Amino acid sequence: MQGHEKGNFIRHVQSRGLPLYYDKRMLTSLISDLFSTNIKLCNSLKIVVEIGFSVQIANMASLDKSRQKLGIKQIICSIVDEYGIEESRAVEAVHTLAFCIGITDTLDDLFALEIGALINFGKYIWTVINIRSDKALLLCNSTIAKSQYHSASGDVTWAECSLRRYLNTIFYECFTSEEQARIVETTLHNTDNPWFGTNGGNDTSDFIFLLSIEEIVTYFGDSGQLRNRNPSNENWIADEFNAERALIGDDGSAVWWWLRSPGLNSIHTASILGGGDMFGGVISVRGDISTNNNGTVRPALWISVF
Repeated sequence: MQGHEKGNFIRHVQSRGLPLYYDKRMLTSLISDLFSTNIKLCNSLKIVVEIGFSVQIANMASLDKSRQKLGIKQIICSIVDEYGIEESRAVEAVHTLAFCIGITDTLDDLFALEIGALINFGKYIWTVINIRSDKALLLCNSTIAKSQYHSASGDVTWAECSLRRYLNTIFYECFTSEEQARIVETTLHNTDNPWFGTNGGNDTSDFIFLLSIEEIVTYFGDSGQLRNRNPSNENWIADEFNAERALIGDDGSAVWWWLRSPGLNSIHTASILGGGDMFGGVISVRGDISTNNNGTVRPALWISVF
C-alpha cells in the first residue's frame, strides 16, 4: 500500500486548514514534499491544483452534502473530459482533496470501498486493510496515545494486558452509540511468538485490538523473512516493506507502535520500530519491555459495511 504517503498528506493539510487550498504555490510544494513513491497521485494532485480545481473544492465546503456530491462529480467529469486525465486518477486526486476538508466522509464516498481507502470513523482517519463480504478491517491512520502495553511488571499476554482493557472500555466509549453498533466483536487467535516460541495466551473476543506480527506481514507485505528469518538479524524483520509499515509522525520521523504478539519472552511485546530510515517500519519480533511507556497505540477494528 502507498496509503502512508496519502495519510501523511491528509494530516498535514487538515492541520493547516481551508486557507491552504487558496495558496496554489504552497499546496503544490506540500504535495511535492510528501509524495516520493506514489508518483501517479502526486502528479494528479498537482494538475488538479494547477488548473484551479482545489479552489473550487474549497468553495464547496459550506454547501450541503447533496450539492457537494454533485459538485465533486462535475469536477471529475471536467478533469477527464477537458484535460484528458485518466478517470481513476482524477477520482483519487479530487476525493483526496475533498476528504481533507470534510466534504466526503470517505475517500470512496461515491464509489465502492476498497483496500487502501481512507475513511473517517469516530474522531480518527482509518485505512481499510481488509474487506470481507459484510465488514471491513480498519487500521488507525495515526497513533491515539503513548502508553505502556501493560501497567505492571511481570509476565503478560494480550488477554491480560492493561492496553487491551483500555481499548475496549475507555477508547471504545469515545465512539457514538451508532458507531459502536457498527463495530464488530472479533475473535482473535493469539498465537505464540513465531521465532522465540513465547506463549501468546488465550484467544480473546475484542471490539478494538492491536495487530499481530502475522497480520502485519499479511496486510503490509510478505518478504519471506517471517518464515525463514532475517539472515542479517535474529531480532527483527527488515525488508522492502519497511516504508509501508512505517507510520510518520508530525515531526517527519517514524513512530514506534505496539503489536499484540508476545516478544522474546513473556515480559516483552512485539512492535513496529520508529526512528530514521534504518529502523522505521522494521518489525521487532523480539519486542520491548511491556511496561515501557514510550510505545504508541495504533488500534484496529472491524466495522459492518451495511
